[in-house]
Amino acid sequence: MRNFSETVDLPCHLALGGDPPAILNGNLLLDSLLGAVIHWCGDSRKGEDIPKICGGLRRQGLRPYVIPYGGSNVTGAAGFVEAVREMAVQLGPEAKTLSHVVFASSSGGTHAGLLLGRRKYHLDFQAIGINIDKAGIPAAVRCFLPMPGSLSVDRLPPPLFYKNQI
Repeated sequence: MRNFSETVDLPCHLALGGDPPAILNGNLLLDSLLGAVIHWCGDSRKGEDIPKICGGLRRQGLRPYVIPYGGSNVTGAAGFVEAVREMAVQLGPEAKTLSHVVFASSSGGTHAGLLLGRRKYHLDFQAIGINIDKAGIPAAVRCFLPMPGSLSVDRLPPPLFYKNQI
């Protein structure tokens, strides 16, 4: 996120659950090196503090663009529809033999986009979401995203999956 925001000269604010770690690594290290402002949100791990953070930014005269938890909106799902297209192009004729796509899942946006992409590009793989949420978060995730007509898919039933089914 921060690398993109740097490219377009926008500040990046991240709302992250938990507390700051003693040692930064991985994406968190990159976010820090690239100058992202990190708002540590303690037990709020699903974006619950985003409205409060945005309110503070607006009071500073900024106009935040919110990317929801997990990127789970129409734009985020459309990105995974595009990922299916890209995967099909890279695999060529082999794409028709693809049986499974396994991915980390939490908010349902990835799942929704992959299912739409599967339908749009006439593929027949099973989309297997592995629940990555911490204990105490409900195991069932429902997601329904209204999709733009340009995807030639008006509506899909909300996928419902449980930890014991994946």
